[in-house]
Amino acid sequence: MNILSTAKHFSRAIVTFGLLATAASCTEEKDPTTSLSAAQFTQSTLAITENAGEQVISLWLDVPAPSNGHIVIKANAIVPSCYSTLPVSELGQVTLPIEAGQTTVSFKMTPTDNGNLDGTRLVKFSILTVTAGLRVGPYRELLISVNDDEGPVAANFETFSLNVRENTDVAGKINIVLAGAAPAEGVIVMKLQSTSGYGTGYATAPAAVGDKIFVTVPKGATSATVNVYPVNDQSFKPDRNINLRIIDATGGVSIGAGNEFWCAITEDDGHQITTISSVRETYAGESIILHGNNYIEGIVTSINNMPGGRVVVEDATGALPLQINTAQSLTRGDLVLVNLNNGLLRDSKGMLEVTQISEFEKLGVETVRVNKITLQDLIRSGDRMESQTVQLTGVSFTGADGAITFRGDNLVSDGQNTIIVRTTDGANFANEIVPEGLVNVTGIFTDLGDGVYVLYPQTRQDINKQQFMIRRD
Repeated sequence: MNILSTAKHFSRAIVTFGLLATAASCTEEKDPTTSLSAAQFTQSTLAITENAGEQVISLWLDVPAPSNGHIVIKANAIVPSCYSTLPVSELGQVTLPIEAGQTTVSFKMTPTDNGNLDGTRLVKFSILTVTAGLRVGPYRELLISVNDDEGPVAANFETFSLNVRENTDVAGKINIVLAGAAPAEGVIVMKLQSTSGYGTGYATAPAAVGDKIFVTVPKGATSATVNVYPVNDQSFKPDRNINLRIIDATGGVSIGAGNEFWCAITEDDGHQITTISSVRETYAGESIILHGNNYIEGIVTSINNMPGGRVVVEDATGALPLQINTAQSLTRGDLVLVNLNNGLLRDSKGMLEVTQISEFEKLGVETVRVNKITLQDLIRSGDRMESQTVQLTGVSFTGADGAITFRGDNLVSDGQNTIIVRTTDGANFANEIVPEGLVNVTGIFTDLGDGVYVLYPQTRQDINKQQFMIRRD
């Protein structure tokens, strides 16, 4: 019994010794640096704009510093000039002094607002070395993205249209205005929708390449110009109608809302052409007979949805409804020469028109010009847009219920303003259903007075559901 008892105690002693040895071994292998004060950034990433001004970058110590010392921060950036520090960095390093008992330390970093459009720049700060009594904590790096505060400025045509005489010695200037000074060089790309006659009837500067004109915009510019040079061909031909549309913009410029322009080069040989705006200006409140050799040239914009079967003719300066004999031979898009001699210029229920027209000539076919405009601006335009073809985007029929038709009057609203969309019995789409939701509506505008505004669409295709596109960058 004693022998067994002694063996048992011996075994217990061995086990106890083993446990003590293990504990001692664990104590000896423990990292001695874990007792040091850990210095680290308070965050690992930061995003600021280049015009954000001075930023305080902080580091903290998990326990107070045991003695005086310092922390050395390494600074890296592809573009070193995009920031500065205080204390000032020397050879890409910032030294931060530490006093005993201190738990936080900081330095200042200021991004450089250079006024250039040059994208995002990255700055990385990392803890390089620490003095005795300190160690580097988990957040040893801070990555700062300095985002550009400049953006492309919108490019818009200064006006909707320009009228140039064929025999002029002065170039027609098409002005493009920028929303501000271009933060970087850019290029505006314009498309010529009708290139007939280019090189023989007119030319441009910059010159067109195919059906496109490229205009370079220098950094700091606030405007750009395209010059149109008519060719005086000494023979009577139809007016040249040039349609320019901004289809792309790169660098420091972007496409604005006023991105479409019409330029008419009017003929100086043969008939004396009068602009439609000049005809409208002769009306002084009373009906008058037009005398003299007055001709207008323009595009037919109406088909069958106008009161009294009027034919609307539009040029680069305006539009005018006409009562023309045998008007049924005209179609939308016809380019016509109309003799207004002995015509009666009058106001008919708020619509200025010319009646008693019998002489006209078809000259060709052209693209119908469409003025894109907001409903609010259209209502404010008054006589300036009278009888012209306009397009409203993102509006809706207030009474659309899936059952009512276009026939008669239907209200369209942008949420604040309303306008009547009027469809006569003779329109070939009068019995079709009014669409629900947001739509784009194109039609001939009329201000009937007393706050009554009317839009006359000409085809069913003039009213279409607004298309939404998902942009994938």
